[in-house]
Amino acid sequence: KPKSPDDLDTIVGAIRSTLVNVEDKAGFSQSLLQQLGPAQPAQKGVLFQLLSINGGTEALGAVRSAVDSPDLQVHAAALRALTDWPDFSAARPLIEIAAKSSTSLTDSVLALKGGARLIRSSYSTPLSERVPLGLAAFERLVRVSTHPTGLAGRGSRRQSVRRVDPGFGHRLGARRGWFG
Repeated sequence: KPKSPDDLDTIVGAIRSTLVNVEDKAGFSQSLLQQLGPAQPAQKGVLFQLLSINGGTEALGAVRSAVDSPDLQVHAAALRALTDWPDFSAARPLIEIAAKSSTSLTDSVLALKGGARLIRSSYSTPLSERVPLGLAAFERLVRVSTHPTGLAGRGSRRQSVRRVDPGFGHRLGARRGWFG
């Protein structure tokens, strides 16, 4: 039983490194999903981290629904797990979270960074799927950057975009003059 947050990080790191060698990753994820129901909020955070190692449709659904939890600890842990998701399947949920008007500015920026990372790094996903999501992320980023308490007032729109993701603007349209 961990006695400090450092102990917990060590345990999660050990599980993460052994998970690479697990042959039945779906079975492992299924056992984690069964533990979510009775788990306390702090335990759910660890389970979300472990689910984000393998990904998977069921795990994504569980973590995505936990983002809407009224418990702030569960909400924050689930959002962090989504931003660490290993494949493109979490990009759309992240952009949708960022686009909701009820999403806080901090959560919008986290979701946009996670979504942008997945869009940028998912080379096996066709561009026909990645580009529309990238444009949706860009539109949301423009709204965040012009928010009165957001990134606006701290430089140009180009600087605001680059502050969130240094390479995002260049890849999605700096050459086309999309930034002012």
